[in-house]
Amino acid sequence: MRPEISRLWTSTLVLLGLTAITSCRPDSLSYSSDTSTAPGSGMVAVDEMPMVNGISSLPIRMEWEFTSTEADGSEEHLFETFHADGTGNIALDLTLTGDGVSAPIAPTPDIDLLHHNRQIYLALYRNLSVTDPLLAEANYIWFETLGTQTIAGQPCTEFYLDSHFGVGDAKLWIDQNTGLILAWTLYDPADVEIQNLQATLVDYQPNLSGVTWAVPQVPSQPYDPKTSNRTLGFKPHRQVYGGPGFDSEVQTMLITQSQFPGVKNMHLNMLTDGLRTVFVAQQRPPEWALQPKGFRMGTVSFARVGGVSVLEGLVAGNWVFCVGSIPADDLLVLANSLRRR
Repeated sequence: MRPEISRLWTSTLVLLGLTAITSCRPDSLSYSSDTSTAPGSGMVAVDEMPMVNGISSLPIRMEWEFTSTEADGSEEHLFETFHADGTGNIALDLTLTGDGVSAPIAPTPDIDLLHHNRQIYLALYRNLSVTDPLLAEANYIWFETLGTQTIAGQPCTEFYLDSHFGVGDAKLWIDQNTGLILAWTLYDPADVEIQNLQATLVDYQPNLSGVTWAVPQVPSQPYDPKTSNRTLGFKPHRQVYGGPGFDSEVQTMLITQSQFPGVKNMHLNMLTDGLRTVFVAQQRPPEWALQPKGFRMGTVSFARVGGVSVLEGLVAGNWVFCVGSIPADDLLVLANSLRRR
């Protein structure tokens, strides 16, 4: 881990790895789509969105290679194994790491532990999925590439998703039989590839004996602005703007102090545009944070790790984290849109 971002990334472990939020809206519905001009040859605008099932909706064992491209052009390759039992239990194990140049190697104990603590976030929120079909239809124009492609031995259809708001386009390869996404590519607003994943093995009849399922280590509770602030220990700000096409999906609070006395309780707001998920978390500021005079926002730190952007700083008296696979400028807009209730 690069030393200049180690504090920032460690500070967000509670948000990324220990959160108990694991539910999404049903994502197996179909809706009408726009019929705009296709972005490339062999593509046609779809009349109806395809069926897309959540990655944890079926018993499965998958092996895949995840690649992220950093701002300096370097690459990170993670070779991961995913298990799901179809009832909500999941596990994501890291087997190898690489840089795209040298041969992949086994992860160090520190990297393996970091990955283990973040496996819920990585499986459900780093990976692309259609969490809200209505928003996915409203925010993206869907195009289908004619013909069948094969991913890990499974027949798939390729879809290109053109972002209405310019947050970055995406490609999905969807299993024609199960509706699961077996490969995907995510682009930034300049059409530069920042993340991709491709399954190398898919087993729909897995042997799940011996699998250690991921367990959230921090209890969560629904957030009610009328009654929850005493439990939180502070008053969270209101999110007045969620970003272009994003909608507030879930508000909850993470009772981190019950498990980690040195980590203050968090208010967590999950935003989605139907495809991407962004988290905005707030907590009481650390003792060393100097309250700005005359400014709403204090010093802000930013990092991008594994294709995920992380912004951290003091906003109107609360310590704020914004996390997601969207441009840093958009995370800054989210932080600036927090207002005192």
